[in-house]
Amino acid sequence: MEHVPADPVRVIRKSRDVRQLANPSRAPGHRDFDIWTIFEILLRYWQRITVVTILLTGLATVIIYRLQPLYSADAVVLASNGEPSVLTSDNARGANDYNSDALQTEVQILTSRVISEQTVAKLELSKNPEFNSVLQPVNKWALSTLIDRFKAKLSAPPAGVNMVVSPDVNANKPTQESELANVLRVFQSRLKVATVGKSQAIRITFVSADPVTAAAGANTVAEIYQQRQIDAKRQAYDNSVGWVSKHLEEAQNRLAETQAKLVEARKAVLAKDGASIEEVLRSPLIQSLRQHQAVLKQTLASLKDKFGPAHPDVISTQAELESIDTSIQSEIKKITDQMVYDVGREQLDVLQTSRRLTELQTGTKGDDSLGVMERQAAVEDSLYRDLLKRSKTMEVQGNIPSATSEIISRADVPIAPVFPKKKILIALSFCFSALLTAILTFVFERRNRFIVSMEQAENWLDAEGLGMIPAVSNMRSITDVGQIFSKRKSHALYSESLRSVHVKLQLSRRHPPRSIMFTSAVPGEGKSSTAVAMAHLVASTGRKTVIVDCDLRRPSVHAAFGMDLKPGLCEHLSAGSALSDVVRCHQQSGVAVITAGDEHSHPADLLRSQGMADLLETLSKSYDTVIIDSPPVHAVPDALVLASEVDAVAMVVRWRKTLAPVAQRALHSLAGTGAHVGGVVLSRVDVKRMIRQKLDDYYDYGALKYAGNTAKNIQA
Repeated sequence: MEHVPADPVRVIRKSRDVRQLANPSRAPGHRDFDIWTIFEILLRYWQRITVVTILLTGLATVIIYRLQPLYSADAVVLASNGEPSVLTSDNARGANDYNSDALQTEVQILTSRVISEQTVAKLELSKNPEFNSVLQPVNKWALSTLIDRFKAKLSAPPAGVNMVVSPDVNANKPTQESELANVLRVFQSRLKVATVGKSQAIRITFVSADPVTAAAGANTVAEIYQQRQIDAKRQAYDNSVGWVSKHLEEAQNRLAETQAKLVEARKAVLAKDGASIEEVLRSPLIQSLRQHQAVLKQTLASLKDKFGPAHPDVISTQAELESIDTSIQSEIKKITDQMVYDVGREQLDVLQTSRRLTELQTGTKGDDSLGVMERQAAVEDSLYRDLLKRSKTMEVQGNIPSATSEIISRADVPIAPVFPKKKILIALSFCFSALLTAILTFVFERRNRFIVSMEQAENWLDAEGLGMIPAVSNMRSITDVGQIFSKRKSHALYSESLRSVHVKLQLSRRHPPRSIMFTSAVPGEGKSSTAVAMAHLVASTGRKTVIVDCDLRRPSVHAAFGMDLKPGLCEHLSAGSALSDVVRCHQQSGVAVITAGDEHSHPADLLRSQGMADLLETLSKSYDTVIIDSPPVHAVPDALVLASEVDAVAMVVRWRKTLAPVAQRALHSLAGTGAHVGGVVLSRVDVKRMIRQKLDDYYDYGALKYAGNTAKNIQA
């Protein structure tokens, strides 16, 4: 069985398809981020991310250290069960029945405007620039100041118009009410009151730039809250005492009046029944007191005769005699009242019994006004005694005024500020800066359509990657290409990259192409320098090589080889000059050169002529390799005219400069002419940056370095 050699084109296409199947993310147009892609981007741009993160963190650190520190102080108040009623005897109830609604009510009281106003007045916060913005110095670069300036300019009269307006002195001057309102707003924004867990304690937190003011604010709010409770209790006590005193006096008057009427009624009953109380006054105690009184009178008389009225014994005996007189009168009154009461009750019982018998016998009802009066007197006496008891209880409570809450923890002057937490904020700013930089990097990478690797060129452009041409520092123009090849030891990597491109172009078709056109999408991609360098490389291998400058509008090949512009291609196609007259040989490289020649008004017509087709056929027969430098595809149609006349087209794409959509449209236009596009060449690649950022994981420049080092050793 005859062995059939493998088609190089099919081998390359097949290997590419295998790579795409092995890694679906490399399929044309596929740009989804996965975890490995994110990791690769971070490794690729780690230096940029690090620098930006450090700069942002440094800026944030400067801002953090310029922030005004704030201090926080806490005071804790134990709330009780509201204000006790002085009219009830159960005033010692604890706070155990305090519910959450009542605690929230106390929290609202602590944050009320009344307590805030009293605290502001006591601490004189209206004179503190921290709370009174009127006292703060004006910052001319502040946003509010800039807005006011802008408004003033808008309201200013046009130039040349004189408007006399009486100035309003108080126009921008805040009123006292608005100034106080602003101070209260700032104060309440710094005050925080909340319950402590499920307990009955309430935490009062106050924040200020001054640690002393922070502690004073929390303590003052707690003290005013407690004092208001004392004042409320005192007010309730005063109101209750007034009410009880008034009703106690009325009850006392009614009781005295009722008792007087009752005594008169009883005396009337006794007088009616012929009762006499003189016999009742014959009491042994009274008789004893009167006997003692008689003895004292005799003793007093003898002492006065003996010592005189001013003697201490006389005075003492006289005082004792007066005391006995008082006792006798008091005892007589007690016995009289008791006897009157007892006799009255007995007579009353007899009379009532007698009346009931009469009523039962006659069927009539007698007068019971005395019983009604006694019951009324008993009711008035009971009411009087109850009010008197309440009055005594209030006197005891009123002598010990106390609040229904207790300050269990006073605020101490804080030492360290609560804001800013510099270490935490710097750490957060570092993390935020790193995250923001990474996100922006991902967004840039997502939106970035510049071709930065051969892998992107293959995936986005759906074309074979022929190779990457490294940038050479001392190649500033196309005239330096020849000098680079004369110093092969120092630019071995450049020549090996070109050799790789040439080999892949030879393998792009079953039969190696003899005519190769180098073009680009837009000017400035490096197509001309790549074509000249390829001509130098191929000629150095011993092959007969000719380069044709078909960029008739902006020719540059003649400058690369140090030749005159004419005679050249235009003279051969339009003036009929012989081919031998326009083909000139470069002695140093051995490259045959056909320059562009003189300007022509219709370059596209010349390149589309039969003479151009015949010229390319003749050169392909006479030379091993024909290199053609054509105009850019999007600039003029010349490249599309020549594409179908050559064996292979190499699209030159500049690294990090060419947009993928632009190159895609150029390749699409070339494919529309039926041309064979051999592949894409990346020009002016920064090799060190590519390796550092790991931009390409398929084309390993390490192999090219190895080949370059091998070439150096051979030449050495």
